[in-house]
Amino acid sequence: MLTQLFQHIDLVVSQVLQSFQPSWLTDIARHVSGVCAPRFVVPALIVSLIVWWYSRQKHREAIQFAAVLTGNIFSFILKPLIERPRPVDGVVRVMVYEPTYSFPSGHALAIALGAGFLWLWSNHFSRPVCWVIRLVAIVAFLAVGWSRIYLGAHWLSDVVAGYAIGLLWVGAVWLYWPKVLARTLKKI
Repeated sequence: MLTQLFQHIDLVVSQVLQSFQPSWLTDIARHVSGVCAPRFVVPALIVSLIVWWYSRQKHREAIQFAAVLTGNIFSFILKPLIERPRPVDGVVRVMVYEPTYSFPSGHALAIALGAGFLWLWSNHFSRPVCWVIRLVAIVAFLAVGWSRIYLGAHWLSDVVAGYAIGLLWVGAVWLYWPKVLARTLKKI
């Protein structure tokens, strides 16, 4: 019963988002989806790591960066375990064909990791710069989820799961790993 409810919500959200599809909006969705793919988010985070490497807490940033890379592994592990098929033409309009399973969304997971850590790292900057970074993180976070559903690559529940896994991993790393690092450095 609960599964049917989620499937119904997934379908309704996809149909609503796809109800208005001018070519310019489809182009935007394709660009957002392409630029925020895991293969681009991870290199962008490498650049971010270099920038923050020279901050006072460089060990913390290095561990957080490693966490972003390891967080992306959840998508590769969970997709073949769950084997949820992607949306199909006829049910929704599929504009992007992906060879992997649907759950969780790797794009949503990657942007949740990237945006989550950018949000936290923004504290190292002045207040105006901090808020610009946070605004960019929020817009990217929301735009990726919208684009994946709009393009018919994922269901809402795939995107929400990717967001949740990514943000939970960010939270766990942010709260727990510095304590592990501190204990490890004391022993050295």
